[in-house]
Amino acid sequence: MTELDTKSVALPAIAPQPLSAYLAALGLLRMLGTQYGRPVRGAFTSRGFELSGIPADGLTQFLLERWSPSPVFTPWNNASGFYVSSKGQQAKAVIELIAASGSPRLDAMRRAIRVIQGLLKGDSAPSDEAKARFIGQLRSSLPDEAIVWIDAVSVVAGDEVKMMPLLGTGGNEGVLDYSGLYLRSLQETVLAKDPSASQDLLQAALFGTLTNRLLERPGGQFDPGSAGGFNTGPGFETKGLPNNPWAFILLVEGTMVWAGSLASRQQGMATNNPMAVSPFTVRHVAAGYASAGKVEDNTQKVRAEVWMPVWDRPASLTEVERFIAEGRVEVKGRTGSSERARDSLDFADAVGSLGVDRGVTSFVRFALAKRRGDSYIALPAGKLDVGHRGEVDLIRQLDTQLDLLDGQFLRRFKGEGPPAVLDSLRRNLNDARFEVATRGGSDAMVRLMRAIGSLERILAKRDPSKEPKLPRPLGGLGTEWIAACGHSPELRIAAAITSLGRTGGAGGFRSYISPVSPKADWEFLPSPRSRSWFGASLMARLASVLSRRMLDTRTPGEEAANSRNPTWGARQVSLDEIALMLEPEVLDEACLEDLIFGLTWVKPSGVENRVDQRPSVPPIPRQYALLKLLCLPDGIPVGSERLALPTPAQLVPLLQAGRVDDAVHLARATLHAKGLKACQIAPLGRTDTEFGTRIAAALLIPMFQVHTLLGDALLPTADANEPHRR
Repeated sequence: MTELDTKSVALPAIAPQPLSAYLAALGLLRMLGTQYGRPVRGAFTSRGFELSGIPADGLTQFLLERWSPSPVFTPWNNASGFYVSSKGQQAKAVIELIAASGSPRLDAMRRAIRVIQGLLKGDSAPSDEAKARFIGQLRSSLPDEAIVWIDAVSVVAGDEVKMMPLLGTGGNEGVLDYSGLYLRSLQETVLAKDPSASQDLLQAALFGTLTNRLLERPGGQFDPGSAGGFNTGPGFETKGLPNNPWAFILLVEGTMVWAGSLASRQQGMATNNPMAVSPFTVRHVAAGYASAGKVEDNTQKVRAEVWMPVWDRPASLTEVERFIAEGRVEVKGRTGSSERARDSLDFADAVGSLGVDRGVTSFVRFALAKRRGDSYIALPAGKLDVGHRGEVDLIRQLDTQLDLLDGQFLRRFKGEGPPAVLDSLRRNLNDARFEVATRGGSDAMVRLMRAIGSLERILAKRDPSKEPKLPRPLGGLGTEWIAACGHSPELRIAAAITSLGRTGGAGGFRSYISPVSPKADWEFLPSPRSRSWFGASLMARLASVLSRRMLDTRTPGEEAANSRNPTWGARQVSLDEIALMLEPEVLDEACLEDLIFGLTWVKPSGVENRVDQRPSVPPIPRQYALLKLLCLPDGIPVGSERLALPTPAQLVPLLQAGRVDDAVHLARATLHAKGLKACQIAPLGRTDTEFGTRIAAALLIPMFQVHTLLGDALLPTADANEPHRR
């Protein structure tokens, strides 16, 4: 082990959250990497931010005695200390103190002050129109060490200047000027008359030691817990909470690592994406954290969000700067090509394939949200672990549909926007989509599919000709969505139901629950027809669909005469799923209904049939087995032939009325007329509406294992009175 390896220090007060602590880690790397004189590397570990290549006493000694502060000035702001404005008097006093000092540690600051004073014209800051030219003059005149801060705050292209969202609206946050607070912090530490106070404050900032030397001062947006405001302290409103000036110095130094490369920022200026000038910065979408709400989708309430990379392998300043300089993530676009992530959802999609080989283990998300009156805070909005999640490729399929929903429908509502229910369901969908991107797995996919279903249920009730209107029904997702959602009985039943196809006069299943054409699921009807999705329960609604499909296939015409039974579908379930459906309170019927509507967005193509080992599955009722023989899409297999049976018109109404025994008697008679003998079934002896309705609903569902069904319902001998097997 080398001498370098034996020197290390863990800093428990420096962590990925809050943002002030994360930036402090970058700041330490910058301060050491540019001035310490020996290679130092850093990584986030369970012990805090850990530096290798420097011992604890060497770190504090360097910062207290040798470190030279960076020139951090904002002469384009009136509160910068370069003008007569009363807001900048404290900063002005520190600037004068630095200019008069003979300390070699302040040489870079004195050089910058002289250049800035030589460029000033007048007693106030330049107007917004002149700001781009003034900042351009600063960049061409200031020494190199002062330009780093200029670039951290802004990027200039021609007559246009864009301010980095991380540093407010130009190195300031309302009346709080960051350079002024930085200068004040230097006065309280590096220039302090009591070196012991500075040392205590530094120990607290690095190691989390207790101190009574904290100072009442503004905290800014970077540490919400010390920013002050309503309900942030012992009183109703707290101002001037205790803060550590060393913590602010470190975070400001860290923002200069975050500046990114000039080429990357200028490339961002050339796009229509205002966030692209800043590394890992995207438009905020209120999804993925507990306090997200409609108001935070407003750009006036949330300026932007930044995603901070966290790494656990020691990295040098050069390595970290190189990674941040790239400052962008790419996602697979609508056309299959790569494009820059624009919002939270894009970023979450992209992270799964980003930075793994560089040692980046996660990203911490911060929303720059207005939560203190007109002031902002860096709201921690979750952590996203880096790792491949195959579901991300699937949810990119969803974006085309959501773009259509948002652009052609939701954004066209006038006044206060879309109805509250639509707005809420749309945000729920974003939350679920974000969970898939960040966590993955079948449970997250089911939640997303349920969110789609809840939204589709509302859209299905709407007159498609009413403005604003969608140009077409949403959908077209691939069948791989079904496999990604797992193998729950609710999912498999919903998948089978939504695959019910066009046969004879009956349309596709979707046309019975929403105003789409029976002949083309991708078209709306010119005028809505009566919906078949009605009833007091899910089972009643499914039975209603079966009744209507039976009626449609009995409509006279050539198509009806040559049609399959209307229970034909491209996807089928096993008898185990049917058995679970026939038992009350076994399935999650709310989930099942959400999935039915959600899966209407999936193409009704076939998927592999499978029989899962499900414990404690009840036996199939003989009543269902017998009645289903009349509802097989291709008839009953008899040897190599198929025996087509008519479905009596009275069958479904009898079941809906709870007259199960009468329905069984009707089925036996129908089978007997075709030369088939059914097993004896003990009569219920009563009207049972719930049981009858459940059987009717189950008859609608496509199923396989037909030969098992025949064994349960028909006698193998000619003796119709032979006791049936249980």
